[in-house]
Amino acid sequence: MNYNSFNGHSKNSLNKNRIVVPKDFKNALSAAAKQTFYLVPDPKNKCFNAFPADVWIEIINDLAERGEKAKMKTLLKSAVQGTLEGDAGRVRLPEVEMAMLGIKGSKVHFFGEGQYFSIYGEEEGEKRFHETFNKLADIDFDEF
Repeated sequence: MNYNSFNGHSKNSLNKNRIVVPKDFKNALSAAAKQTFYLVPDPKNKCFNAFPADVWIEIINDLAERGEKAKMKTLLKSAVQGTLEGDAGRVRLPEVEMAMLGIKGSKVHFFGEGQYFSIYGEEEGEKRFHETFNKLADIDFDEF
């Protein structure tokens, strides 16, 4: 599986359901993805997960090969295709799913997840940021 390098955290504005994808995340989209990704609502974590098109195709093909058709169909029915608009790299988040996930306010948080990135609303994003920061205390940096 192709692993893009989505890492780090960023906070950007949310305006009329539109967001600007952080530059580092835009740059991590592979040429194969062609600025296209799939937004999948994640009710458990109250966020959207954004998969570059090439990674998304690999995930769907892998599920099909493993015979996990029910999971594959659920993901296919839930995903919304997003394409970066203009030089700024704006994308519109789907309104119904935003409401169901509780994404509101004037800011969103982006978190790199390796091969994909996640988009949280302001409140959940702040909570996730602090949880992640606190987990750093469990890492022994001298091991690296």
